[in-house]
Amino acid sequence: MNNISIKTRMNHPVDIHVGSVLRRKRKEADITQEELAEAVGITFQQVQKYEKGKNRISCSKLYEFAKFLGVDVSSFFDGLEVEYSFNDTSAMALADGASLSKKQQIEKITSLFAQLNDTKVRMSVINLLESFINSSRRAKSPKKNTESAN
Repeated sequence: MNNISIKTRMNHPVDIHVGSVLRRKRKEADITQEELAEAVGITFQQVQKYEKGKNRISCSKLYEFAKFLGVDVSSFFDGLEVEYSFNDTSAMALADGASLSKKQQIEKITSLFAQLNDTKVRMSVINLLESFINSSRRAKSPKKNTESAN
């Protein structure tokens, strides 16, 4: 039996923001990804992943980037309060969701769904879930999955 596993991971909005600021500051300084990578002892591919928010930048690496670019570490977080609401725990819940068992995930979904009072919203959630399931089934279909995985 051919099981296709699709790994989905939501990148945290802060990682995406910090990465985009790194990219902007690097370009403003007219520095290539290769030059930045060499300066801090990593590959340019890693710089690409950082800039896209695919990989989280460690505190020490962020410090090295800031020092090399001649900026304050805090400048990587400028504008974050406006773009993202830290009172909204949905992004953190997504990040923490991977640590929940399937039973805990079902219980959480059931609990949250029960709190929805609007019938239209509940139906939208149901339609969304059905769409995910149908999309997943299509992706698992051997005749339609002819592209190679990334």
